[in-house]
Amino acid sequence: MSFVDFRELSPPLQAEAYLMRPKWPLDELERFAFWVKPDGHLSRRAGHHQLAKAEGKKIDAMLRAEPVRSKGDLAHYKTARFSLAPERR
Repeated sequence: MSFVDFRELSPPLQAEAYLMRPKWPLDELERFAFWVKPDGHLSRRAGHHQLAKAEGKKIDAMLRAEPVRSKGDLAHYKTARFSLAPERR
């Protein structure tokens, strides 16, 4: 079959996904897509769950966004007083 978003899985398959990753909170499970095998069960192989396309697009948008900067955000670096030159005596 193919990868199916957690939200689109049937309730028994959602329970199966939860049993595979019991320590993950529900909001994390909802971010992933799981591989559904031809027999109708989820694959337990490593790598057979991946970030859903919509979640990946959100992350890409965050990475492309301009960083929030203020006028004096580097001021504390400009006032540092140190040198790698040997000290004068």
